[in-house]
Amino acid sequence: MQTLGIVLGVVVLGLIVLAIFNRQSFSRLFGAARAQAGKIGRAAEESDPLAMLQQAVDDGIAEIGKAKSGLELAKSNVNSLHRQVDRDVSEQTRLNTRIKAVLEGGDPNDTARDYAIQLGTLEKNLAANQKQLENARKMYEGFAAQVKDGQDKVVAARQRASQLQVQLTISERASEMAKFAENFSFDPNKVNEGIARAEELIQQKIDQNQAKADVALDFGVSTAGQMKDEELERNAEADEILARFKKPDLETP
Repeated sequence: MQTLGIVLGVVVLGLIVLAIFNRQSFSRLFGAARAQAGKIGRAAEESDPLAMLQQAVDDGIAEIGKAKSGLELAKSNVNSLHRQVDRDVSEQTRLNTRIKAVLEGGDPNDTARDYAIQLGTLEKNLAANQKQLENARKMYEGFAAQVKDGQDKVVAARQRASQLQVQLTISERASEMAKFAENFSFDPNKVNEGIARAEELIQQKIDQNQAKADVALDFGVSTAGQMKDEELERNAEADEILARFKKPDLETP
């Protein structure tokens, strides 16, 4: 660990010295590092642009959430100013009523002037609060419009991401089919040749089997005929031999 710390310290020190004494070289080194980082980032984006789009949508949703939190504070400020203006208007009405009542009664205690001073101060504050309320409302409405526009864009981007997901899936399948078609090789003539060859071999086998049966039948018939002829010949020879042993018949006178 100490060795690693020393190495890192030397590297950092070298970069500091380079930055101090040779700013041009340091700028080139820093620029090269930024270029490499950008190259890596672009490679990551190109490898999965759909994930990049989804990340942008997620970032947009997060920003919308933060913006809504700011809108809540702006709306709270509008509500506070609105309540203050309402209180000022109510106090203005009360002071106007008192001044009128005192003046109608002859103002024996000389209190109308005090009420008038209070009313003058109140009307200045009321005018300032009304102006602040108007500005706060305009600011809130402007922010709300921006958030609404951003939210619509995020929703549209999410829908577009879903559509692109489907299109990307279809294109990937089409690309796979194209690669398959490119490497696919099929010759129906070879199949027909194989079938014809198989049928020929089967027919040859049938012919061989039939030949065996024919030969067996031919030789079976021939043997039986030969045996019958031999039997007749033997019988004839036996008749000749028996004839020699027979006594000759006496001739009748």
